[in-house]
Amino acid sequence: MAVSRGDERFRLAVEAAPSAMVMVNHEGKIILVNSQTEKLFGYGREELLWQSVEILLPGSSQQSQPGPLGRPQALPMRRGHDLHGQRKDGTQFPVGLTLSPIETEHGTWVLSVIVDTTDPRRVEAAMREGEERFRNLADTAPVMI
Repeated sequence: MAVSRGDERFRLAVEAAPSAMVMVNHEGKIILVNSQTEKLFGYGREELLWQSVEILLPGSSQQSQPGPLGRPQALPMRRGHDLHGQRKDGTQFPVGLTLSPIETEHGTWVLSVIVDTTDPRRVEAAMREGEERFRNLADTAPVMI
């Protein structure tokens, strides 16, 4: 299967993001991560692909908020004591999470931006930059994202 120019641009934008970005398919399996995800969670990319998102965000399936017809809906950054990421070594840390559903020919996938909220000033800057990059990508992509 040939990779389209739009797909390649999307992958490059996700890889360049300053925050951890994880794409999950309609089954809750991880299909794409960037290098920031590897750094934040301590896993290699190959260790994460096709795993349940629960490996990074334990309890996330109970926190999902379905929209119409049971599909996930876009959620702005959520922070709180109930949102925790889990590193490969088992340590947990507070996270902020932004969810963006993406309709594909294979169903609804979700692109998540995950930020370590231990330092709130860094979180705000990273979230603004990540959201701006995603908006720019979505506005300029040759295919609908």
